[in-house]
Amino acid sequence: MRALESAVNLFRGGLYDEALLVLESNMTAEPDCGRLWELRGLVLRAQGNISLACDSLEHATLLRPLSHSGQVTLADCLTRLGRPQVALCIAEHVMTLKSVDCSLLVYLAQVCDSAQRPDLSVKLCERVNERLPQFHPAHYDRGFYLGRLGRPLEEIEAAARQAIAIAPDVANYRVGLASLLWQRGDFDGACCEAAQLSPSQLQQLTCECCLRRLIKIFWSANAFGRCQACVERLEELAGDSHSADPGCCL
Repeated sequence: MRALESAVNLFRGGLYDEALLVLESNMTAEPDCGRLWELRGLVLRAQGNISLACDSLEHATLLRPLSHSGQVTLADCLTRLGRPQVALCIAEHVMTLKSVDCSLLVYLAQVCDSAQRPDLSVKLCERVNERLPQFHPAHYDRGFYLGRLGRPLEEIEAAARQAIAIAPDVANYRVGLASLLWQRGDFDGACCEAAQLSPSQLQQLTCECCLRRLIKIFWSANAFGRCQACVERLEELAGDSHSADPGCCL
């Protein structure tokens, strides 16, 4: 279907309003096309319109089975709308499927954590690690979820160090490790990890929680220039919402 292909390309290019125009103009002629309804739901979710996205995806399920992406996105929407049990049913079904993209499994792990099942999140990350040992987000996120489960700090540290070994240039991973060491009372270790962050890496940070922790660490190490850089970055982010989530603080 040419219209669907056009809408997919617009969606992938971040042109969400244009994609919706193509979809909705064609849905008038083909109201029972499940693929149009599903893609509409994905576009609406990307725009942050959770309620309409959920409605569109649920309607699509009446017309055809959802793709892996559609199922995970529906689970996400349901969790955000206060229906975590239904979301978890979808998650448990997706976990039985083969060949689900690793990035989708990491996304689903976040959904399970939001639905208060970080144990499932850990299992999903472990599945990704088994399939793709070099997929560093799953290593780091696994550490995050282990922390949510109250597991020993040594296990969390090991997961973070695995992620850093694979992707040393990802600033958030080193910040998370430094924060973890600080919480454990290993102030020298925390300062050592934080000192390895370059000025450009500090500029990558968007988590206010991470930046505030770094300020404490740099201050204790008398690295006042680094402290000032973190303060300035916080000021740049002022007015925006940047919560701590996987990829940020452990």
